[in-house]
Order: sequence, then structure tokens, then C-alpha cells
Amino acid sequence: MSILVKETPDKISAQLMMGIECGELVFQRIDTNAYALSIHIDEAYQKQGWSRRLFTELFKSVNLEPDTLLVIDADASNGYWDYLGFVPNRYGYDYQGRRTFSIRGYEKISTVRSLLTAF
Repeated sequence: MSILVKETPDKISAQLMMGIECGELVFQRIDTNAYALSIHIDEAYQKQGWSRRLFTELFKSVNLEPDTLLVIDADASNGYWDYLGFVPNRYGYDYQGRRTFSIRGYEKISTVRSLLTAF
């Protein structure tokens, strides 16, 4: 088992490798201080703490400001993002205002600071 963290100007990822890739956590930059998150763990490796390890390794390898915004597009996680402290984004998919934000349309929101306290 190994976790490989990669960083480019637009993306930070942590890959779970068990000979082949078995999971990945992705922080996709959407603004100078905001990332859209996604995570996938193969079914055979779910509920074994791998998500936590991916987050831990990513945060050990990459220096993100505590107030960096983190958003998810759609919550199909059965409560996982809520457990990590994500809350509904008031500028989510049902936002009818005229203001334009990089985080507009994303369902849930958090910060690096909040996520770190979850671990």
C-alpha cells in the first residue's frame, strides 16, 4: 500500500495504490482560494479508513491556507461530507441571485480549517 500525492497549479491529488490505483482524493482548483473536492475509493477498500489516510497524507504534503474554501458538487455520500463538517452552500445550485461567485452552484462548502478539525 502506498499513497502518492501530486500537485500541479490546477489540481492536488492523493492516490491510493495497491499495485494498481484503488482510490483517489482530488482537490481541483476553481479559484485562487477555492477547490472542488471529489473522492473515490474502490468498494473493496471502503470503510477501512482509507479516505482519512488520503486526506492526512495530502495535508502533510501540501500547504493550504486554513481559510481556503472547499466545495463539493453533489452529495451522494450518505452523510460522509456532513460528518467532515461540510454545510449547505448558500450560493448552491438553487441560488437565484445575480451575484457571480466561483463557488456558485456547488452543493456543500467547508474550509481547510474545518476539515482539519474533523481529523
